[in-house]
Amino acid sequence: MRSARSPVPRVRSRRLVRLARGLVLGLSALVLVFAAATRIVHLAWNHERAARTISTWVSSTLAGQGGATHQAFTFGRVDYPWADAVVSLLGGPPVRFDAWDIHIWDPAGNEVWQASHVEAGLRLDRLVWAQLWGALPGTDPDLELHFVGAVVDRLRCRIELPPGGEANLVAAFARRPDAPPGSGGGMVISVEGAQVRDGQYRMRFPGWEGELEHLRLALDSLRYSSFPAEQRDDSPAFTYQVSRVDAPTGRLTLFGVAFPMDHVAVTDFHAQEPRRQDMVLKATAQSRGSTVAVDGRLAELYTAGHRVELQMNAQHGAGVLAGLPSRDILGGDVFTTAHLHGPFLTSDVAGGHARGEATLDWNARSWRTDLEVDGIQVLELGALVPLGVLAWLSGIPMLVVHAGDNDAGSAEKFHFADIDLTLYRHPGELLPHRVAIRGSLGPRGK
Repeated sequence: MRSARSPVPRVRSRRLVRLARGLVLGLSALVLVFAAATRIVHLAWNHERAARTISTWVSSTLAGQGGATHQAFTFGRVDYPWADAVVSLLGGPPVRFDAWDIHIWDPAGNEVWQASHVEAGLRLDRLVWAQLWGALPGTDPDLELHFVGAVVDRLRCRIELPPGGEANLVAAFARRPDAPPGSGGGMVISVEGAQVRDGQYRMRFPGWEGELEHLRLALDSLRYSSFPAEQRDDSPAFTYQVSRVDAPTGRLTLFGVAFPMDHVAVTDFHAQEPRRQDMVLKATAQSRGSTVAVDGRLAELYTAGHRVELQMNAQHGAGVLAGLPSRDILGGDVFTTAHLHGPFLTSDVAGGHARGEATLDWNARSWRTDLEVDGIQVLELGALVPLGVLAWLSGIPMLVVHAGDNDAGSAEKFHFADIDLTLYRHPGELLPHRVAIRGSLGPRGK
């Protein structure tokens, strides 16, 4: 006789099936609601509306004021695909997006940076979840914009440092005076890998300016943070690493004298921790037949103590000398190595050594240089200095305006072509041990 099976396992099985079915239906409904919600957000928050929102987020506490909305950062239009955005929101790969007409403005409303079109990846999960977290009571605002693999079609950038002021890019990202006091929140913008296909870059500092046309640039990384905990007295929290810049043409203007450049190649351009206040540069270029290599840095860039620390090597400089105001006294196919450190200059000339200080009075449109020299061979100067000047240096009295004695030795003064030259010699010296030169920068511009 067989015993009847207990109905309990069968009942449990039916309950499990109903529970699984309910879970599947619930999850399906949740997915459908999530998909519908994100689709509605995508349709409503895209194109110009997304651009306006992002502009407001980024510019909310920044001092820059430009464009029709008087903001530091403005986007004209932003487009992104819905499905890829959902995947990125859930922790997937960065969503690719396109943005048009992007500007950075300084507090005076002047353009600092403009890109016509950018294609890049955005880590949407970090942006959205940081925004949601920052909206909770008791938390600090946190805007996270992390881009990868950016491609910029056309870029225009102009960096300026007015006398006695701060660089326009730094001023644009400074905290707005009327911004509400924060409790530690901020914004982080980072870029991992970017290319500029066609760019124009200009940098203007007191006494000099440079520009590059139709440049191509490879950026390894860039990061900016406005979080108070990351700021220092000597610099904002801004770092970058550019591995390559190539430009077919450019121009460097020093105190009103312009030097056209071509075949410009920058192999290192960066500001990194712990010396993020220094802008490091390594580059080569050609100008008027001369080949110039520069290696060094602009130190303490964001403080009043900013200075130059550069080594410059130049060959075949006859064309460059011909464009200088001193072309009446300097000539020849010169080659030189110069070390620039702040206001000080050290240079190897004709087997000897020259060191001293140069001072520019921009308001008076004048300059002066005081050099101490030793070990210079007069015969080796022949290719660089015309015969008349060699005669002066050798002690032959030609065009002497005044001669006298002081603690520095015998002083011989000359005047020619708006340049005053004073040579100091000790008794028995063939060459002067000190040379003082004073000249004019030319007529004041109208």
